Amino acid sequence: IAATTTLHSSEYDCGHQRGYRGRWKMSRIIPLGVLLLCCVGDALNKGSVFLAEIPIGSPGITLQDAAGYCTNTYGPWSETACWQNVRDTWNIGLDLCKYAWLNDGTMAQPIRAARDGCSAVGVSKVSPRELGGTFGVWCYVGRQVECGSVGQFSCGNGLCVPHWARCDGVNNCGDNSDEQQCGGVFLYPALRSGPSVSFWNASQACQASGARVAGWRDLAEQWAKGLDICRRGWLQDATTAHVVHKTRDGCGKIGLHHDGSYGMWSWNVVLDVWCKALSSSFTCESVSQYTCNNLNCVPTWAMCDGVDNCGDFSDELPDRCKSAGAQASGDDKLLFSSGTAVADDGGSETDWIFGSERQAFAGASKVVLVTDEQGEDRITFLQASDRCLQRGMQLASWEDLRDSWNAGLDLCRNGWLSDGTIAHPIHTSREVCTEVGVNHEGSHEFTEQWNVWCSTYGMHDCTSINQFSCANGLCVPHWANCDGVNNCGDDSDEQHCGHVFMYPGDEAAASVTFWDAATLCQGVGATVASWEDLYNAYSIGLDICRYAWLNDGTISHPIRTIRDDCGQVGVNHDGSHEYSSGLDVWCQPKNGDFSCDSVNQFTCTNGLCVPYWVVCDSIDNCGDNSEEEDCGHVFLYPGNQLASSVNFMDAKARCASVGARLASYEDLSFTWRHGLDICRYGWLEDGTISHPIHTAREGCGEAGINHDGNHEYTEGFDVWCEPKTPKFKCLSIGQFKCDNHLCIPFWLKCDGIDNCGDNSDENCDNHLCIPFWLKCDGIDNCG
Repeated sequence: IAATTTLHSSEYDCGHQRGYRGRWKMSRIIPLGVLLLCCVGDALNKGSVFLAEIPIGSPGITLQDAAGYCTNTYGPWSETACWQNVRDTWNIGLDLCKYAWLNDGTMAQPIRAARDGCSAVGVSKVSPRELGGTFGVWCYVGRQVECGSVGQFSCGNGLCVPHWARCDGVNNCGDNSDEQQCGGVFLYPALRSGPSVSFWNASQACQASGARVAGWRDLAEQWAKGLDICRRGWLQDATTAHVVHKTRDGCGKIGLHHDGSYGMWSWNVVLDVWCKALSSSFTCESVSQYTCNNLNCVPTWAMCDGVDNCGDFSDELPDRCKSAGAQASGDDKLLFSSGTAVADDGGSETDWIFGSERQAFAGASKVVLVTDEQGEDRITFLQASDRCLQRGMQLASWEDLRDSWNAGLDLCRNGWLSDGTIAHPIHTSREVCTEVGVNHEGSHEFTEQWNVWCSTYGMHDCTSINQFSCANGLCVPHWANCDGVNNCGDDSDEQHCGHVFMYPGDEAAASVTFWDAATLCQGVGATVASWEDLYNAYSIGLDICRYAWLNDGTISHPIRTIRDDCGQVGVNHDGSHEYSSGLDVWCQPKNGDFSCDSVNQFTCTNGLCVPYWVVCDSIDNCGDNSEEEDCGHVFLYPGNQLASSVNFMDAKARCASVGARLASYEDLSFTWRHGLDICRYGWLEDGTISHPIHTAREGCGEAGINHDGNHEYTEGFDVWCEPKTPKFKCLSIGQFKCDNHLCIPFWLKCDGIDNCGDNSDENCDNHLCIPFWLKCDGIDNCG
């Protein structure tokens, strides 16, 4: 079709593009045949789309050139694509964070994985007015085309992507074939005599060694694996960078130093180039460099120079450094095109990552899991090395972790290793962590967040890095201490451990939110307990009918004796509460010096701690009944000879005034079984009144607990009180102490009724003195 027509983009509408509301008004002539490619039918859409880019340094592709660029560059089988073509290829898997021209004068970007600097997931479409500048072109091919013929990488699914997208950590193809068999980053050619590559020939230099020019992200990942080379090299965006792990003259601070001040005017400057290997079979020897134990590549002139260039000290090991004479004498300084050492004055560069210097090699490594108190504190792989450096350590290798596992280490937490994989060491199979061994996973994105494995070479003790010190020399996080698992391998982390306790555990329920729980426990030398910790205490005998926080944000309480509103026997668990809810906290002691007295709680004979308000409540809260022994049983208060007039609203306060609490019906029944017999009603905690009788008599009802629930709360009675401590004394309330430790009012003594239950109140030799003339007068003057 040779005819042409003048169209505005506002008039243009093509297939599925009718939803586009753009108002780009620039008028131009577009060949009608190009438009028909997108409009006449599916047969023309059997091909694919690839991104055509201009050579680096050229002015770029303008709107005027875009329509004919694909045909003029690649031949008649290629046309400028429409949005529908790009979307079809996106559906296959294409993901490229680049805007490029479409045939209607707009630009599109296909994204499948959300990331910084890219459009939203999908095929976005914008007008040039929104972006400005020059761009590549989306080319549509009407027949099968070899990607090599258009200078691109061939994906396993038949798509083509630019070589710069190969091994960039992004699944650009959609089948991840562009991310398979990728090698690391190395400085090239990195000659001892000095740099020799301008930016114009940087790409050719890398291609000659089976690589591409590396990006900043590529270099950051290699730096995180320990690489330290104080020489600038080109990156694919025409900026320069060098990597430093040890501060020294002319190299700047620790971090990845990135300089973006090089414009086109400076692309002739001769430097080295950072290359990204495109095959897992790549070897450092193929580019005449030294292979580190961790597989980093360093120039041979960097060996034995007193600097850990590899990141694992393998370039500085004595057996590889023949003599002290092999040490370099300052060659490892920042080099520009002249090949002379230049001081690093900061300039416009950005120091992206900071930390402290690595420790010198000093023996076998010791691996440490860097984590917070609750096992979180997760970071990306790009942050991992810095996290270790801040603690005077370096990112651990799989071999380091394996050695510590052999020594006994067992931690069910994944952490980053120096090769960008994650792992966790297990000796005891348990839920979630079932496989014994060093569990290793290599399929995670570097942007995912995990803990970090750091290694130290004997220059730290565990306390200096805030971890528990195992007897065998290993370090484990404090949250692993006393968790019921042998994390050290010698069980030293499970010795002298206390048991879970409720805190604060006051009689009135606490109002602690989950966010404050950890701080509260830490204040008394403990951590927030896990469900397993609470279950262990329940297994010993703990029974407390009150919910409290656990470390996973759920709430639980342990029950061994079924009673109203306490749930079933077992650890009753509830995960539906908001973190802002106010409750108590289950805390797990972290040292053998912990005592129940330190948190003002009762010490059970079996070592458990229970709040004092559950002592002597007729329930075996300890599991060994030790809190129910020698209890000052229920007593009638005030218990004066004239009946009291305490209303129910004041009853609780009246008991509290003498160190007791308002008794329950069960409390009174318990004391009745011990023998108590008092023919006077008193308030109970449920608002009823009762009195206990063993000897039936007029006006006192039948033997048993005589119970009455029909009285108004404003009526006046005595109160039944339950002491809060076994140390309670009857004399403190002015009452008689029975031989069986019950308390009764003195006016009941020697009344002919066994009120104590052991008849000790009827032993009436009371040692009173009376005149002789009253003796044998037929009246009981002694009382």
